[in-house]
Amino acid sequence: MTPNTHRSIWIALAGLLALAGSSGAVTAAQAADRAPAAIIAAEAAYQAGQYQRVIDRLIAARLHRAHDGAARAMLLCQTYLKLDAPSPALDACDAAVQSGIYGWAALNNRGVAYFHLGRTGAAMADFERARRLAPAGSSAAHNYRTASERLAADPVRVAENQK
Repeated sequence: MTPNTHRSIWIALAGLLALAGSSGAVTAAQAADRAPAAIIAAEAAYQAGQYQRVIDRLIAARLHRAHDGAARAMLLCQTYLKLDAPSPALDACDAAVQSGIYGWAALNNRGVAYFHLGRTGAAMADFERARRLAPAGSSAAHNYRTASERLAADPVRVAENQK
């Protein structure tokens, strides 16, 4: 996810607040420009492949707005997956899914974490839901297809995860 993606999310949230008539509403551009420095720095570290730095910055960050917490959760989810650490990734991905902001992308990432943890039933459910919500050509359809093929080739793994 790029800095522009996060900026788009903040713009969308500002628009929703304005539509809801919240007092003291700011313009969409102002809301995007108020992204906490921790999120901006963590996003830059992610793009540079400095994954441990992403984690350090986000864990230390004190974020008070709900959408900032969602951005932190999504970045942590992606970063832990890059570091092949599916357990902490799952916790972060759960928070990203719960936020409701990242939609299919959060479900897709959580499915990857589940799959790496051997929880194929949960992974397939997330991949299926993400595939239905995702735009054409997204990684959700690819992940669903790849996971299905791997499971078909390993019936023991399927049986173990049906329990």
